Amino acid sequence: VTTLPPLPKTSSNQSQSQSNNDDNLLSTMASPMKTEETTTENGGSVAPTPVKTEAPPMNAEELPSAKKPRKDDDERVARAAKLMLKSGILSVPQAMLCSDFNSDESRDRALQQRVRRLHSKIEKGIVNPDTLQDVEKEFEDNIPLADKAREFLTQSTDPFVATKVCSEALDAAGFVKLSKREAFGGKLVPGGSYYYTTNHSTVVAFTVGAKFKPGNGFKIIGGHTDSPHLKIKPLSKRSGAGCVQLGVECYGGGLWHTWFDRDLGVSGRVLVRVTDPETQKEKIQQHIICIKKPIARVSTLCIHLQTAEERGAFKVNKEEHLSPIIGTQALLEAAVGKQINQFDDEDSWKKGQDPSLMKLIANEIGVEVKQIANFELGLFDCQPASLGGMKNEFLYSARLDNLATVFVALETILDYSQSPDVAEDDMISLIACFDHEEIGSTSTSGAGSPVMSEAVERITAAFSENPHGRD
Repeated sequence: VTTLPPLPKTSSNQSQSQSNNDDNLLSTMASPMKTEETTTENGGSVAPTPVKTEAPPMNAEELPSAKKPRKDDDERVARAAKLMLKSGILSVPQAMLCSDFNSDESRDRALQQRVRRLHSKIEKGIVNPDTLQDVEKEFEDNIPLADKAREFLTQSTDPFVATKVCSEALDAAGFVKLSKREAFGGKLVPGGSYYYTTNHSTVVAFTVGAKFKPGNGFKIIGGHTDSPHLKIKPLSKRSGAGCVQLGVECYGGGLWHTWFDRDLGVSGRVLVRVTDPETQKEKIQQHIICIKKPIARVSTLCIHLQTAEERGAFKVNKEEHLSPIIGTQALLEAAVGKQINQFDDEDSWKKGQDPSLMKLIANEIGVEVKQIANFELGLFDCQPASLGGMKNEFLYSARLDNLATVFVALETILDYSQSPDVAEDDMISLIACFDHEEIGSTSTSGAGSPVMSEAVERITAAFSENPHGRD
């Protein structure tokens, strides 16, 4: 086992700058190692002792020439690592992993490649080494944006809620909401900002350049509002082992083993029957709900009830293992006993739902249970998104696929709509965030639908001589 050389120390009567300390450290890291074999009095040998050969310290300001022979590769890595160490891009342990004193098995090859690429950019003049000192400050300046992303990811629990969050942000920024039921002609003006939604789960927002003319181009950012989750089945009532469960299906391509032992809330769209005050006729209203109370949980079996072989061979059965528990059957039936048989005999859909779930939804909206006509709901992890790491360099969150793109697209169009660049722009800047990407995008609100082509056609036609026509 090769012993790592100690880090250079500064004596109490010696004052050295941080630059000199870094020079000595990287010089030590780049120094070749040799070993000396010692013998005992009986002539036997012991394990070789590593001896460090001192190398001249490197100048922190000196950069190697553009062309170096391959034998100097380790020195080039050490020099670039020194710059990254000073700027805070690399930690001391990371910088040491780039050096040549370690064994081949211990080196971080990926880290070395990263350092080499930086060194190459410095040699070519692409990167100024003086600016590397500001990397950490620049990183800290971006924390507010990361915190804003954290809030967005926490709020956007499903496509319907995500679209609602986007709509509220666009309204606050002065975007004009359009109706797809009406022609855009006569409503769009150069320099204006607009948006509309489809199915309450897809949002299209755009800013018209002040110099836009029909036939000019579009600058488009695309994303999708849906993420893998457990979707409540149309007939969700289920029970087993004295517990009330929810029948769910796996929506999209998820890592389903990560859904175990998490506090799950419910969100989505609910259709409610109401009476129109003008016509006195019944109509359907849509309500977007988000119940952040942890009402459901997919629990794992305790370790005492499984053998080691069973634990090692465990595979998720999507139909049997992922039905979350929402309560104990006896308690829930006693609490809502009067509701068990109150549903109309003709309404088979209501009979397929647990009465306690229906009551919870009705209370959230503020209606009676009998007014609920249907719903499209899913489960989500109640744990909010957070910033983590020693310097908050990580964003921990569910639904990063693909709400991270939705957030960036939304922030981009919001910032650009207030930018002076709009006055000189002759194009349309547009974002389109679709639903149902996780299941093929072929729905009426997916990316495979006419949503995108219709947006381009209707916006262009609104500025043409015939504002009610289509190109």
